Amino acid sequence: MVCGCCQRELQRRQTLDDGDIPRGYLAVRFGEQTFSEGKRNLEVRLTWQGEAAVGVQIAMFHLPSGGASPGDTIRTVRRTGPDRYARLSMLGAGQYLLSAVRIEPVDGPGSVVWQSHWASLAFEVMGME
Repeated sequence: MVCGCCQRELQRRQTLDDGDIPRGYLAVRFGEQTFSEGKRNLEVRLTWQGEAAVGVQIAMFHLPSGGASPGDTIRTVRRTGPDRYARLSMLGAGQYLLSAVRIEPVDGPGSVVWQSHWASLAFEVMGME
C-alpha cells in the first residue's frame, strides 16, 4: 500500500522508486510520469511480495468535481496485462480511488478459510476538463 507520505512525494517527484514500495505487501504503483500535465491515461502496476502481478483486477472509482457520492461515482475495472500494467483512462477532474484485493485460501483457526490483502490509493485531480 502506498502511504500518505509516499503520495506527497509522488506529487513532488512524479514517480515512485522501488525503494518506496514496501516488500511483502500488495501494492499499487504508477507507471512513469503519471502526473504530467495534460496526460489522460494512467498506467498502474500491482505488485505482490515485490513482484509485479499479471491478470490482477484493479478498480478505479471516480467522483467528478461537484458530484455527489454514490450516485455520481463512476467505476472502471481493468486487469494487469502481460506487461504487468493496467491502463486506465482519466475521466476528468475530481476524486479518484484505485483499489485491488488479493484473496487466497488459508488453513486458519476455526472457520477461517480465506485471507485477503488490500491495496488502495486515493488522490484528487484538479483543472482537467
